[in-house]
Amino acid sequence: AGPAALTLAVIGAGWLAFQTSVASMERNTLDEVRAIAQMKAGDLGRWLQAQEANAAALAASVVAQGDLGDLDPRRLDMAKIQNNLARRGADFNFVAVDLIDAEGHSFFAANDSPAPEIAAATAKAFAESAPALVELHFGRSAVGPSFGFVAPLPVHASGGARRFALYAKLAASDHLYPFVFSWPLPSATGAGALARRDGSDVLFLSGVLRNPEAALRLRLNYADSNAPIVRFMRGEAEAMRGVDPMGTPVFAAGAKVPGTGWTLIARIDESEALADSNLYARNVGLVVALAIAAIWIIAGFVLQDQKLARVRADRNLQRRFQVTFEQAAVGMVHGDIHGRLVRVNRRACEMFGYSEEELLANNVLLPASPEGQAEMSRYVESLRSGASRAYFSERRYRRKDGSWFDAAISVSFAQGEDGAPDYLMVAIEDISSRKAAQAALAQSEERFRLALESAREGVWDWRPDTDEAYFSPGWKAMLGYGEDEIESRATAWRRVVEDEGREIFSRQFHEVRAGLRKSFEFETRMRHRDGRWIDILSRGLPVFDAAGRMERVVGADTDITERKAHEADLRLARAVFVSTHEGVCVTDAARNIIMVNPAFEEITGYSEAEVRGGNPRKLKSDRHEADFYRAIWKDIDAKGVWRGEIWNRRKDGVVYPEWLTISTVRDAAGAITHYVGLFTDISRIKESEERLKFLAHHDPLTGLPNRTLLSLRLTQAVARARNAANTHKGATLAALGAVLFLDIDRFKTVNDSLGHVAGDQLLTLASERWKKALRPNDTLARLGGDEFVVLLEDLQDAHEVAAIGRRLIAATVAPFALEHEREACVGLSIGVSLFPVDGNDDLGEQADNVIQRADSALYLAKQNGGGALYFYSEEVTAEANARLALESGLRRGLERGEFVLQFQPLISLKDRAIVGVEALVRWRSPSGLVAPDEFIPLAERTGLIVPLGEWVLREACARMKSWLDQGARIDVIAVNFSPAQLSRANLAERVAAILTETGLPPHCLEIEITENALAEPGGEVEAMLRALKNLGARLSIDDFGAGHSSLFYLKRFPIDKLKLDRGFVQDIPGDPVSMEIAVAIIRLANSLKVTALAEGVETQEQADFLAASGCALAQGYLFDKPLWEEDLLKRLLPAPESERAAG
Repeated sequence: AGPAALTLAVIGAGWLAFQTSVASMERNTLDEVRAIAQMKAGDLGRWLQAQEANAAALAASVVAQGDLGDLDPRRLDMAKIQNNLARRGADFNFVAVDLIDAEGHSFFAANDSPAPEIAAATAKAFAESAPALVELHFGRSAVGPSFGFVAPLPVHASGGARRFALYAKLAASDHLYPFVFSWPLPSATGAGALARRDGSDVLFLSGVLRNPEAALRLRLNYADSNAPIVRFMRGEAEAMRGVDPMGTPVFAAGAKVPGTGWTLIARIDESEALADSNLYARNVGLVVALAIAAIWIIAGFVLQDQKLARVRADRNLQRRFQVTFEQAAVGMVHGDIHGRLVRVNRRACEMFGYSEEELLANNVLLPASPEGQAEMSRYVESLRSGASRAYFSERRYRRKDGSWFDAAISVSFAQGEDGAPDYLMVAIEDISSRKAAQAALAQSEERFRLALESAREGVWDWRPDTDEAYFSPGWKAMLGYGEDEIESRATAWRRVVEDEGREIFSRQFHEVRAGLRKSFEFETRMRHRDGRWIDILSRGLPVFDAAGRMERVVGADTDITERKAHEADLRLARAVFVSTHEGVCVTDAARNIIMVNPAFEEITGYSEAEVRGGNPRKLKSDRHEADFYRAIWKDIDAKGVWRGEIWNRRKDGVVYPEWLTISTVRDAAGAITHYVGLFTDISRIKESEERLKFLAHHDPLTGLPNRTLLSLRLTQAVARARNAANTHKGATLAALGAVLFLDIDRFKTVNDSLGHVAGDQLLTLASERWKKALRPNDTLARLGGDEFVVLLEDLQDAHEVAAIGRRLIAATVAPFALEHEREACVGLSIGVSLFPVDGNDDLGEQADNVIQRADSALYLAKQNGGGALYFYSEEVTAEANARLALESGLRRGLERGEFVLQFQPLISLKDRAIVGVEALVRWRSPSGLVAPDEFIPLAERTGLIVPLGEWVLREACARMKSWLDQGARIDVIAVNFSPAQLSRANLAERVAAILTETGLPPHCLEIEITENALAEPGGEVEAMLRALKNLGARLSIDDFGAGHSSLFYLKRFPIDKLKLDRGFVQDIPGDPVSMEIAVAIIRLANSLKVTALAEGVETQEQADFLAASGCALAQGYLFDKPLWEEDLLKRLLPAPESERAAG
């Protein structure tokens, strides 16, 4: 049992040792690939940042050196530009540089569409005003994947807003892939790869081990794949064991490449990483076997086995050392303690170009000069003596082929077991690429500095954490300051920049820090030392440290004061050129057209493209002889200018007159550079004169005679009638004439509901019908609006007048077909005045009197319902006088305070409580109480409704405030507003002033308006109602359903209450249609959260039906007739204590 138990213990200990070793190897490998991934991602991010800065510097250098000219598309020399860009791109280590527009189209390959990656980077670069990374893609050539940066150029095309950018191209095989694939430690399977997220896939940007052609071809599903790089992107692990896309078990770790959407994966085959574990397993197995054998045979064999294990470990260590030495990525050289070379690895041979034997025979590490050799000897002696532990240096070495390379070397001595120097170890790294990159960067920075100095830009460098700042001498000079007059703090910048500029910079700074933008760019103003403001274009880029924190902001400020002034002058000149109504034609010195303005195109009919490059002779009318043109150019040559009238021909062949001025433009040396022709189409002026003559006597809408021409013709007609009457004494009806005053019935309804355009069309159509109903010599004139006058002469009697009037009425009654398939039905009212029969028997009446009498007759026709013809009589005059008297009395009543208010309660149908009142105006004239339907229409026609309405509003608000102060429990007082009041521009201000004056809270006032008022065209009524609503007042539609009801009003206007018209209420419950309409309106109001109120409730049946239908409020004689204030207060105020006690 003892040996068996000891055997099991030995086996268990061996297994535990093996598992512990394997776990340690796995941890070490994962740590190693994690560190490599993070190191390579960080280095790659910094390298890309440097390339981005190179792209920005390249763009600035190209613009500053004028390589692109003025970017005028008509004068671009593409071959020259391409050569310039290629040369400057090579200075910055770019394989190619392309000039592209804002959509990514190349100017060097105009027929090719840009790659999506280039187009996307271009849009981003212009949106952020900073260089943008172009993702890896296959270009037009078959070289392989490429990428680069799009840098926007801070210039525009001459005369336009076209923008440009540079695409600085890098070949992935030259710069990117060697870095990604390299492995910093000796390894046969260690390699890197790049990928990025592409929709639902993960796209490999580089090849992978065992599949170098996978770049931009290999895709893995983001959701399903278990490849290590996909698992890293999903955030499952940073370092892991897994299976790569080629099916190989690997150890892998990922890292994000800063500033990109790329992910770098570092991987090594599991078989290589755990190779030592297999050897260890064999060793452990052997040890266990020997131990068991020792247990069962001889214990003495243990010592021998241990010795054998040490030998094997030494051998294994020697093998690993040999592998490390031979496969190191840097050159390794061993020498004896005297400095002679005894051993070199493969990489050292590759660096120097020698074989191992040649390299050992020639100590190429020794400097060529005696001084260098002496220095090297001193360092080696220092190392040998222990005074120094290592020696580091950078040197240049010559290869076997004669070329030179830069190298970083480290020299140290390996110590033996006794601590004494055993042999010399030298590590050599080829740093030619790094040195070249540093030199290129230094040259780039120098070129950038020179470009900035030549562009007279001021450079600044700000550290946000300390607020320290550097301002270049050029920056200080730009503001008029000396070198020592500006402190090295950002407060100096804050003192000179305007407030808006500080705000913009602060906002962009936070956006950059939050990752919302990559750079700073804005225009502002800074105060010069002499006190004036100068315009500044400020641009900057953030600089991040290795941890991704913003460390600095570096930028440049450019004085663009002159450019802004020049741009303003150009905009003004361009605006004048484009907007002037005079034609402008500009030619070169050879008189070839180079530019015309829109007025030229409009006047001549030729587009600019049709005349550009041609001669103005194209416009010749052939009305002038050759001597005429020779005289023109003789004057121009002598005086530099010619002015005069000339006939030219339009494109359509029409000849027209124009007033032309030709001026000469000369350069500083006095040489003629351009001719400028400025001309006006005189035919328009002449047409305008004829049109003005016509409009002086005719209506512009219908073309009919206007009041002026009618008055002239009527005066002549009256004179002819008077002469005829004097000639034919006793013949009463000889040469009888008549004036018919026409007014279209319901025209306002059409105009308000369908709009002014429809109203104008109706007037035109009606006048055409009337002309057909009249005799050829009759005069039809329009005075304005819908008022027309017909002048008739040579009539036999009044019956002939009546017959003509009936024809006019009949022609008007037929429906009018308007635009947009709309129809209008109207009528016609006519007032007739005869001459010389009516009025003075001595025939001395004037034309205006005849029209006035016809107007009086028309009023009578309108008062009696319209659609009729009335002749003037003395009774008509009497009625007109009565109207005038009523109007005078109305004016005096306003002045003398003859108007009073009555109040009709608004009742809640739920509990029959008074919740409000409607204010109703009454007129107590000296002759008695005047009914509202008599004086309200007159007040509206005369405009007196405005002061009357304001008096009603002020009085109602004052009464309501008084009642509230006395303790009345009432919510609102309603006041009617007429359309004339709503049309006043300052209505809201007047209402606010009255509410303030009376002290009434705005929510206690309800403004009632009619549907017809809402139908007024334009947005003035809507704006006024919203202003009243904003005061806090309530809005109500009166007589809803009786006018031009439109559900659009309820959506458009801020209505609080609908008042159901009494016409629907009075037929309840007898008329089912009225009941259905009432229920529909009530439900509509309730669904819109608008209060419904029924007017004219006179029976209990009506009240019960309305309450059951959901109507909230009502008013009418069932509850109360309009009350005087003292009667209303008896119902509103609580009874005095004595009355309650008596009750």
